[in-house]
Amino acid sequence: MTCTDWTNRLIDRAQPATARAEAAQKLARKCRDYTVWQTLCSIAYDEDEVPAVRCGAVQALSDWNRYAAVNFLTRAFYNSEVRAAAVATLEKMGPVEGEMEVKLLSDLSALRRGATDIYIEGLASQYNKDATPGCWSIWWSCCKTVTNIIAHGQ
Repeated sequence: MTCTDWTNRLIDRAQPATARAEAAQKLARKCRDYTVWQTLCSIAYDEDEVPAVRCGAVQALSDWNRYAAVNFLTRAFYNSEVRAAAVATLEKMGPVEGEMEVKLLSDLSALRRGATDIYIEGLASQYNKDATPGCWSIWWSCCKTVTNIIAHGQ
């Protein structure tokens, strides 16, 4: 099948949810056009969409661009199934390691000391650019750190 065929299957609400979720996976792995990313994101965030299809799109995002996926997957998903799929996808991506971990820990320490020149919302993408295998632990570390800074001034 072509990228157009997979896209048509994904957006066709008359298709079974399993076929549409499969199409999301195929698109993410085989079709590198930016409109694929936009389509996956719009389906993943569409509250009127079938949850199983949204979950398929969420799970496919890291296959299309794992570094952009973190910024999308850390949004608020109100549907519990979709939220669980986002968390599972982030966990599958794994932690940042090596030199990037050292830099992240340094920035988090600076935040604890009151630094104002570090943008918290940008940490996940900043440290994920060159990191492998992923960023769920970055985001989680940022959330815990921000919570401690706000709640306890630590």
